[in-house]
Amino acid sequence: GPPGTGKTTVALALMKQFFGTEWRNRVKEMNASDERGIGAVREKVKTFAQLAVGRGGAGGGSKANFRVIILDEADSMTHDAQAALRRIMEEFVQVTRFIIICNYVSKIIGPLHSRCSKFRFQPVGGDFQKKRLLHICEQERVKVGPNAIDKLIHLSDGDMRCAVNMLQTAVTFYDEVSADALVEVACAVPEREIASLLQRTKESKSVDDVAAAVRAFLLDGYSGQQALPRVLEAIAGEPSLPDLAKAKCAGLFSLTEERLTSGCDEELQLLHLFSQLRPLLQQRVR
Repeated sequence: GPPGTGKTTVALALMKQFFGTEWRNRVKEMNASDERGIGAVREKVKTFAQLAVGRGGAGGGSKANFRVIILDEADSMTHDAQAALRRIMEEFVQVTRFIIICNYVSKIIGPLHSRCSKFRFQPVGGDFQKKRLLHICEQERVKVGPNAIDKLIHLSDGDMRCAVNMLQTAVTFYDEVSADALVEVACAVPEREIASLLQRTKESKSVDDVAAAVRAFLLDGYSGQQALPRVLEAIAGEPSLPDLAKAKCAGLFSLTEERLTSGCDEELQLLHLFSQLRPLLQQRVR
């Protein structure tokens, strides 16, 4: 599931409930993005996995005779490391269980898929976020302006961790947390800038005009990757644009998002995206 939806929190809560007070003796948590190579799997994971649990367990009220390894951000592991992990899971299945946490399940190799039960986490719902954020504000005595919580939910886009971090940052700089303060803290792209970029792309007569608009947008300090979903949302809501053109636009955004996530150059990818969008945006419903 996506970041900030409670995957690691649920895993740790489950371990505490299952193993009781001695859960730390039975659980090893690893961030696979830091230790993602085959060496870490062989040295740390295998060493912990092969430790047997005594008949009396490790206390805490649990009778389970196995340990648990939590691998966070496992989609960052190399394919060789994942292949080594598969062999370890087979070899020590009697004494060790694995919880594999990832954002992109497509980056986990097939043999690991077949050995696991999958639990998909959706973005945190707005109602739950609002209830929890209001509780935090009440406990921490945070002054919140009108519509600030709704703006925070919109900016976090279902990421609870992001919402709490933005709220904490806003409290550091402002006596009262307002919607404008949250927009500034989040470094969100203003609606007028999104509209301006789209309008300049529509009115451009050549790729050079598109390049000038994109470069001006980036020189103002806005994040291209952060702007992508907002631009796509604006295009999807444009009544004068044909549905087929909107579908083609969505495909272009998907490709650009994948490339940016993989670490490609932001300016180059945005130039390519808006150059491809120009003829599509200039179409009209007949």
